[in-house]
Amino acid sequence: MTKIKICGLMTRADAEAVNQAQPDFAGVVFATGRHRVTIEQAELIRTTLNDQIPLVGVFTDQSIETILSLYRKKIIQIVQLHSPRERKDVERLKAEGVSLIQVAVGFEQIKKMVNNPQDVSDYRLVDAGSGSGQQLDWATLPDLTQNKTFLAGGLNVANLQKAIDQVQPYGVDLSSGSEQNGQKSLKRMQALVAIAHGNGEKND
Repeated sequence: MTKIKICGLMTRADAEAVNQAQPDFAGVVFATGRHRVTIEQAELIRTTLNDQIPLVGVFTDQSIETILSLYRKKIIQIVQLHSPRERKDVERLKAEGVSLIQVAVGFEQIKKMVNNPQDVSDYRLVDAGSGSGQQLDWATLPDLTQNKTFLAGGLNVANLQKAIDQVQPYGVDLSSGSEQNGQKSLKRMQALVAIAHGNGEKND
């Protein structure tokens, strides 16, 4: 089974739709962009979200103190870092028991991350651009099956099965691909979850 993360939740209605679609992870974005949420919005989403669905907080340059505060308040359960952090910052997060998703953008970063024996991330995520919606050239990617690696970038109902078949990632991450007319769509989320979870048991 390929895991699936639906990212970019912004409202209580988004969380309620996710509860019905039942992906493996949900995500809220604290980084600058169209899907950015406030702490208050994130807290509302967490209290609405099914307890069995971990909420991932997506960060770029936010302080470690801010990230830890959200984690300690149990608003988020997993931290996704889109910007490189100093070793001491990563160690602080790990010391608190934080599960980390480290992001690599573009082929060179991806290759470097995959071959980095010092990477202490619990999960990895590869993308063509940070939330850009661009699609990676899947054929050029290094082997991603040896680690818990999510594939992101331009995924949608039309191409998700092909991406899973070709890359065989641990999980897939979708934001705009789970939307219709700029809003989260329950129908699309359900279709995406069905595709991911119907892909055998290789990653269970």
